[in-house]
Amino acid sequence: MAVDGGVEEAVVAGRYRLLRVVGRGGMGRVWQARDEVLDRAVAVKEILPIAGVAPGRTDIWERTIREARTAARLRHPSLVRVYDVQFADGRPWIVMEYVEGRSLHATVRDDGPLAVAAVAKAGLALLDGLAAAHAAGVLHRDVTPRNVLVAPDGQVLLGDFGVAVFAEESFRASATREDVLLAAPAYVAPERVTAGESSPATDLWSLGATLYLAVEGRPPFTRPTPVEQLTALMREPPDVMLHAGPLEPVILGLLRRDPKNRLSAAKARTLLETALTGAPPPRPATPAPARKLIVAAAAAAILGAGSVGAWAATRPAGGGGDRTASPAPASASAVPAVVFPAPLRCSGTLQVSGRAAAGLPAGWVRYDLDEFGTPAPGAFTAASEGPVTCFRDPAGRQGFTVDPTPPLDDDRVAYWTQRERQLLAGPAAPAGYRRIAISVALYQRGAADWEYTFDENGTRWHTLRRTFATAAGHGFVVSWTAPDAGWDAALDGLHTVLDGFESRA
Repeated sequence: MAVDGGVEEAVVAGRYRLLRVVGRGGMGRVWQARDEVLDRAVAVKEILPIAGVAPGRTDIWERTIREARTAARLRHPSLVRVYDVQFADGRPWIVMEYVEGRSLHATVRDDGPLAVAAVAKAGLALLDGLAAAHAAGVLHRDVTPRNVLVAPDGQVLLGDFGVAVFAEESFRASATREDVLLAAPAYVAPERVTAGESSPATDLWSLGATLYLAVEGRPPFTRPTPVEQLTALMREPPDVMLHAGPLEPVILGLLRRDPKNRLSAAKARTLLETALTGAPPPRPATPAPARKLIVAAAAAAILGAGSVGAWAATRPAGGGGDRTASPAPASASAVPAVVFPAPLRCSGTLQVSGRAAAGLPAGWVRYDLDEFGTPAPGAFTAASEGPVTCFRDPAGRQGFTVDPTPPLDDDRVAYWTQRERQLLAGPAAPAGYRRIAISVALYQRGAADWEYTFDENGTRWHTLRRTFATAAGHGFVVSWTAPDAGWDAALDGLHTVLDGFESRA
């Protein structure tokens, strides 16, 4: 059967109808296909001849089929399922679960490096998948960003189990030939180069290199040619990491050259969980000063403007919709007794009520405004400042804002970077400001996060701001602010908001 030129019938094994090529690599093509027996979408990996390996090496095909059938017994939410293996047209075809989404390689290529928390979550998912495979006696041997799939809902899966033998033979046949090097050299463990050894530790090394690319946006060894990259991984440490932050210990630990000294899966898990929580080192306890009213200029400190009103006036024009809002009187007697942290200070009241809705956590309601709909805790109150809507805990301890004004720059990472520069260069830069990350987020189109902490009124505050565009092209910024000490619990609230957010523009 030929599937490119002179196709008679693009059907494999009489049941898998090939529809279109959705991926290509050194080891073959991946087709979106239809299983006409079970009437379901599948992905079919077409194994192409190996450059540098004699066509008569049938033992390679036999081993590939044997390992693919072993992989088909794996059941794990972080692994792409292998359904079937067929031998047709002189080579194996591996039938797999079809997953909508992009590879991690394409995600980073198109959107830039991921946020530390997103990489930590992905690392934990991949580690779980590898642990399940290793427990079943299956090695992957080709863990690379191209074989990691990111589904639209953010789920991360490791694919291409079952082509491990092919990957190994491909590497051995071409490791010293730059023109036909098929195994990605930046993701090949040193012991595979020196001794052709593969083990669970080998897969962990490749996991570390994959996480390096996810957070830094480039492979750990960026040398001009594949052979130079292989040489570098044997003699040099990885390139300097600029964005890894709390991920650096786990990535460097996984990239240790000697597999005996490499991080174990258990230790890697602990470090990834630590990076995910982002727990800061303990700080000495200091008595919080009594709360006091803050003048308008200080109220906008974190926003880098002279006052909340001045900040709202400098926002780009557009968005906002119709809403009923009343500015608070300027007299001191009208200032609320509760002083919210700067990002939550909206001075106008907002006449809008939440409603009960299915699928929300206990105590949550849904708000429907002109520009958007969002869930929010029922105890929160709504306020406004220009186009910005605030949803706040009456005690002044946490809340979130929604700004329907799109950023001026389609490069949202660049947009946050510029906003940070403006904030820190202003006369009212926030005390104790510390950037946690400015990076691409796995969310709606073009999403990017700006996460930071700052000090105000004796409290260390934590803010995460996410800008994104909907499928229709409408831009929003959703921000959550809470005390840093309780950030993990507060983050669950932000996730609930983002999961239920809807554009109405």
